[in-house]
Amino acid sequence: MKPIKLVVRAIGPYSGEVVLDFEELRDRTLFLIHGPTGSGKTTILDAMTFALYGECSGPERDVKRIRSDLSDPQTPTEVIFDFRLGTERYRIHRRPEQQRPRLRGTGSAKIRAEATLTRLAENPGDENPGEVIASQWSKVTRAVEDLLGFRGDQFRQVVVLPQGQFRKLLLADSRERQAILEVLFQTELYRRVEEALKQASKEIEVQVRDLGSRLKFILDQAESETIGDLKDRETQTCEQLSDVQKDIQILKAQEIEVQEKLAEARRTAERLAELADAERALADLERQIPVYQSKSGALSRAKRAATLISEERSVERSIQESAKASERLKTARDAFVKGKLTVEEAEQNLEAEKKRAGEREEARRTLGRLADLAARVKDLERAARRSDEARRALSSKGQELAQATRRLEACAEKIGQNKELLRDLERVADQRELLQHKVAHAETVQRNSRRLQELVQGEASLRYALDGAEKRLKKAVQALDSAMSELEALDRAWVEGQAAVLAQRLEPGLPCPVCGSTDHPAPAVVDHGIPSDRSLKAKKSRVTELQQEVENIRDEKMDLERRIAEVAATSIVLRETLGDEIRDPKEAEGELARLKQELKKADAAHKDLMRLSEETAGLREDFERFREERDRVEQEHQAAMIESQTAEAEVAALQSGIPENLRKQSAVRQAVEREQARLGSLEAAWEAAQEALSRSREELASRTTALTAAEESAAEAARSVLEHQELFLKTIRDAGFTDVDDFRSGKKGPHEMDSLEQEIQTFHTSLESARDRLARAKKAANGLVPPDLEGIEKTAHEAKARLQTALQREATLSESLKRVTKLAADYESCSRELAHEETRYAVVGRISEVANGHNPVGITFQRFVLGALLDKVLVAASERLEIMSNRRYSLQRQSERADRRTSGGLDLEVVDSYTGRERPVSTLSGGESFLASLSLALGLADVVQSYSGGIRLDTIFVDEGFGSLDPEALDLAFRALIDLQSGGRLVGVISHVPDLRDRIDTRLEIVPDKRGSKARFVIG
Repeated sequence: MKPIKLVVRAIGPYSGEVVLDFEELRDRTLFLIHGPTGSGKTTILDAMTFALYGECSGPERDVKRIRSDLSDPQTPTEVIFDFRLGTERYRIHRRPEQQRPRLRGTGSAKIRAEATLTRLAENPGDENPGEVIASQWSKVTRAVEDLLGFRGDQFRQVVVLPQGQFRKLLLADSRERQAILEVLFQTELYRRVEEALKQASKEIEVQVRDLGSRLKFILDQAESETIGDLKDRETQTCEQLSDVQKDIQILKAQEIEVQEKLAEARRTAERLAELADAERALADLERQIPVYQSKSGALSRAKRAATLISEERSVERSIQESAKASERLKTARDAFVKGKLTVEEAEQNLEAEKKRAGEREEARRTLGRLADLAARVKDLERAARRSDEARRALSSKGQELAQATRRLEACAEKIGQNKELLRDLERVADQRELLQHKVAHAETVQRNSRRLQELVQGEASLRYALDGAEKRLKKAVQALDSAMSELEALDRAWVEGQAAVLAQRLEPGLPCPVCGSTDHPAPAVVDHGIPSDRSLKAKKSRVTELQQEVENIRDEKMDLERRIAEVAATSIVLRETLGDEIRDPKEAEGELARLKQELKKADAAHKDLMRLSEETAGLREDFERFREERDRVEQEHQAAMIESQTAEAEVAALQSGIPENLRKQSAVRQAVEREQARLGSLEAAWEAAQEALSRSREELASRTTALTAAEESAAEAARSVLEHQELFLKTIRDAGFTDVDDFRSGKKGPHEMDSLEQEIQTFHTSLESARDRLARAKKAANGLVPPDLEGIEKTAHEAKARLQTALQREATLSESLKRVTKLAADYESCSRELAHEETRYAVVGRISEVANGHNPVGITFQRFVLGALLDKVLVAASERLEIMSNRRYSLQRQSERADRRTSGGLDLEVVDSYTGRERPVSTLSGGESFLASLSLALGLADVVQSYSGGIRLDTIFVDEGFGSLDPEALDLAFRALIDLQSGGRLVGVISHVPDLRDRIDTRLEIVPDKRGSKARFVIG
C-alpha cells in the first residue's frame, strides 16, 4: 500500500482542513513528520488508520474523541484517504457519528456514521469517481481487511508502528507471530492441510471404531457367535424354503381347480335366483295396476281445472282490492280519532302553562341569589387547592412507603423462593444420567413401534387390495362365462346358417355337395339372421381377452397373498423384538418427547444453580438497602400527614357558610346556567302550548275530509267482489265441477301434473320390462338344477386356507433367508472395510500427528513453513541490526521450546557477539529494542515483498523511538533508513529529535497555533 492523498477535516488539533498530497514526494522514500509536542504529528497516522479500519493508530486513543474542539460547528469531521495497491487506486471516505447545528431553529441534530470504499476510475472526477465497492461502517472495514490482508491490530504491528507499540512484533509469542506471518505470507493453505489431515485421521478413527461395533452388532442381530454359525443358518433356511415352494405349486393347482367349479356353481345359482327375482318383480307391478288407473283419472280432472285458473285469479284480485280499501278506511278513522285527541291534549297543555306563572317568577329571584354567592366560593376553592396539594403530597409519600415496603417484602420473598428453587434444581439435575439412558431406550422403542404400525397399515392395505382382486376375479369369471355362452350360441347359429345357405343352392336332379343325393325332400331353412364371420371372430377375440384378464387377476391375487405373508412375517419379528413394550407410535413418540424434555430440564438445572446462588447473595445486599430506604420514607410520610390535617381544618371553616352542593365556582356557574335554562324552558313551554293548539285544530279538519273519501271507496270495492264471485261460479259448473270446493280439490300445479304423468308412463314401461325380463330368465334357467353351493364354497375355502398357510410359511422363510443372507454379506463387507480403514489409519494417523505438532520439537506443518520464511526475515533483519548495533547483535529463532506445554518454532532470541551467547529478545534495553524492532519491521517488508504471492509492504510509518538512541546508534539507524531508498519503499518517521530534522530534508511540518494546527510538505 502506498498513500496518494489524505484529506483531514476537524480531527484532533486540526480545526479546519488539511490536504496532504503524497505525490509531491515523487521518488523520495524517507520523510520526517516533525513538529512540537501536542501539534498533532500522531494524528496523521490516526487519520490514516481511522480511514482504513475506523479506529486510531493506538489502542489507547478513542475514536469518539477525535473531533477537534477548535473546529467550527458547521465543519464536519471526516477523512478522505486515497491509496494505491499495485496498479489499482482506491479511496476511503469516513465520517463518524457527530452532532451538527439544526438547519432550522436552535439546538443540534445527530449525524449517523458514514463510510464508503471506492475503486477510483482512471481519471476520477466529481461525476464519475469510480466503482463503489462497499458502504456502511463495518462493511467498509471488512472490505479493507480483504484488500490489505490485515486486521487493524496487525496493521499497527507491520505498517503503522505507533509509539509504545513498537516492540510488540519483536516480543510477541509464537502464536501471535504466527497470526501475523500467516496473513503476510498467505500460508493458510498449510494450516488447512493440517486441519484436513487431522479431520481425516479423526474420521478414519471413528470409522474403525464404528466398523468394529457394527461387526458385533451384526452378530448380535443374527444371534450367532461366529460367522460360521451364521452361514450354517443360511444353508438350513434355504433348504426349508425350497421344500415349501414345491408344496405351493401343488396347492395352487388345486386351488385353481376348485375356484373354477365354484364359479360354475355360482353362475347356475345366479340364473335360478334371477328367475325368482323376475317373477316377484312382475307380481309386485301387476298388483299396482288399479292404483295407477286412479292416478290417470286424477290427471284428467287436473287438466280441466287448469283451464279455469285465470278466472279464479280475477276473483282473488277483486277480494284483495276490497281488503285494501277497508284497510284505508280503518287508517282514516284512526287518524281522525287521533287528531281529535291531539286537540283536546293541546287545550289541556295551554291551561297548565297558564298556572306556572309563579314558577317563572321564582326562577328570576333564584338567579339573583346565586350571583351574591360566587365571591365566597372563590375563597373556598383557594383553600381547597392548598388542602389537595397537601393530600397529594401525603398520598405520594404513602405510595413511596408502600412501594418501599413491597420492594422489601418482594426481596425477602424472592430470597425464600430462590432457596426452594435451588433445592428443586439440585433434585432435577441428579436425574440427568438416568434420563439419558431412558431417552436412548425410548428412541429404539419409538422407531420399532412406528415400523410395526407401518407394517400393520400396509397389511391392511394389501388385504383391501386382495378383496378387490377377488371381486374383480369373480366379475371377470362371470363375464368370461357369459361371453363363452354367447360364442356357443353364435357358433350354432353360424353352423345352422351354413346349412341353409347350401340348401338355397340345391337344384332338383343335381347331387347334394354334402351327401351326394339327387333327392332333396326337406332342405334346411333358417328363421333368424345368420351371424357374419366378422362378428364370430370379434366374439372369439373377446373371449380370449377375458381369459387373459382372468389369468392376470389370478396372478395379481397370488402376488398380493405372497406380499401379505411377507409383511405378516416381518411384523412377527418386530413384535418379538418389542415384547411387552408394543405401543402406539404416537404414544411412544410422546413418551420420547417427554423424556427429552425432562433431560433438557435436567441439563438446564445445573446451569441455573450458580446463577441462582449469585443472585441470592445480591438479593441479601438489596434487602438491607431497601430496609434503610423504607425507614427514611416512613419519617417523611409522618411530616406530610401533619401538613395535610392543617389544610383540611382551614377548608372546613370556610365551608360552614356555603351549601355543600355550591362549594365550587363551577357548581355555582352550573346552578346559574340551570336556573337560566329552567326560566327559558318555562317561557318556551308557554309559547309552544299556544302554537300546538292552533296547529292541531288545522290538522283535524284535514283528517275529517280524508275519512269521507275512504268510506266511499270501500263501498265500491265490496260491490265488485260480489259480481266476480257470481261469474266464476257459473264458469266452473260449465266445466263439470259441482262447486268451488270440487274445483279446488281437482286442481294441481304444473310440476305436480308433469310428475304424475311421468310416474304413470314410468309404471307402464317398468311393467313391460318386467315381462321381458321374466321371459329371458325362464329361457336362461331352462333345465338347470340348484347346485350344492355351500359345500363347494367350503371346499374352496379349505383349499385357499391351505395355500395361504403355505404362502405365509414361504414368506417367513424368505424373509428369514434374506435377513440372514444380508447379515452375512454385511459382515464380510464390513470386515473388508475394517481391514482397509485400519491400513489407512496406520498411515494417515501418523502423518496427522506429525503435521499437527505431536512430534519431538512440537512444531506444526504450517509453523515449520513459517519458520523457514521467518529465517529469511531474520537474515534480512540481522543485516540491518548489525549495522545499527555496530556489529554486536543479530536475530535468530530459538532452537528449543522454553515451555513444553506450548507450541514453539517461532520464538526469537538475540545473538550477542560481545558475549558469544544467545539470550531472549526481552533482555534488550529500550534503545536496543527499538533498533531490533525497526530492523525486524524492515526485514519483514523486504522478504514479504520478494516472496512470490505475498503482500507488498510499500509503506512503513514509525512513531518515535529515536529519542532513546545515543548519537552513535542514531547515526547507524539513520544510515539503515537511507539504504531503503534503493528499494522504492516509503518510510515516514515521526520524531522530535532535532538531529533527524537536520538530516532528513523531506519533511511534513506541523505548525500549531491557537486556532488549530496546520500541516504541509517541505521538500529541501
